[in-house]
Amino acid sequence: MRKIIYIAILVAFTVISSIYVGQYVSLPKVSLKKGAVFYYKMVKVPLSTRVCIFDNVFKYAEYLSKMENTTVYIIIKYRNGSKKVIKYIPLSGKSLHTARIHIKGEDLTSHHVKFRYGVEYAKGEVLKGTLIVKVLDVNGSKIKVFASINATLLYSEFVEGVRKEKTKRMYREGVYYIDLSTMKAFKENGKELGYTFLILNPLLFTKDKISIDDNKVSLVIDRLFVDPYDTPAGRIRCVRVRMYVVNSTLNIYVSGKPEVGSFIYSKDTGVLVLARRGVMPDAILGDLLDTNLVGNFFTSVSHRGAIGFWLEKFENIELSELALSTHEYLAAVTIVFAALIFLTGGRKSRATY
Repeated sequence: MRKIIYIAILVAFTVISSIYVGQYVSLPKVSLKKGAVFYYKMVKVPLSTRVCIFDNVFKYAEYLSKMENTTVYIIIKYRNGSKKVIKYIPLSGKSLHTARIHIKGEDLTSHHVKFRYGVEYAKGEVLKGTLIVKVLDVNGSKIKVFASINATLLYSEFVEGVRKEKTKRMYREGVYYIDLSTMKAFKENGKELGYTFLILNPLLFTKDKISIDDNKVSLVIDRLFVDPYDTPAGRIRCVRVRMYVVNSTLNIYVSGKPEVGSFIYSKDTGVLVLARRGVMPDAILGDLLDTNLVGNFFTSVSHRGAIGFWLEKFENIELSELALSTHEYLAAVTIVFAALIFLTGGRKSRATY
């Protein structure tokens, strides 16, 4: 009887491990098909014309003083109570603004210094909106989609020299073609719009990195992050993708090598599930919203008052979900080994008795 139990536990362990490991090495199980519809929510998402991102506080201060006519004070507070102030003055000598940046600790290579700093040139904000993407046709790596957005926008305008914020309702729609082999989007009349990151080729998720725009944009695939991801649309097998930009492109200026954005995609379809943080350049969104960039945002859908950009629901397609996430796998393995230890320990105790 005991031998049968051992064999059962071994079989259970093998099955659990194969399911867990399989989600990392398996190819996509589902592909996009005609008729699939994806509904996205956008809440308090800034619309920008340009974003500047730095991975070093000193270069950030240098940029502010030079380009924004800002006097910047970097205040370093040491552990012994003393402090040091580094001042950056505009070249013109005329300061329009003042900024103070506080840094704690003596190690100027710490995360307080090497951190993600940004300057955003915003033209407005999506207070609340719904983006709908419907797949009209799929032909190899070419996809035809209908996209529409219904949103309330917050924007600023100057009235007699005074800046005033206003809101307006807007609805726009369009038919677009996406070439998954190049990630470029085109209007129905054939006009090239640029790169889109709403849908990626899921076969690319087997790589470590995807290079775009003559290596100016890199999408780094976190292949270890392939888990069932709990979203408002349900539990979906996902992969995390981080975006980096070099040589400044897509209206993003960078200093150093900071992470520009972090996104969650369905591993099986390549459809965007959630924009986690950062800025997102996208030609289709840009055409609908008349802007260059969506961001700078941080998405949180785990509590009331959700903000950001995420997939709310989908229709006419099944996105695969696996039984085990990383923590669930570890819990299952722990239970299996605990059972083995218990049985082995019980046998030894009876033998001693």
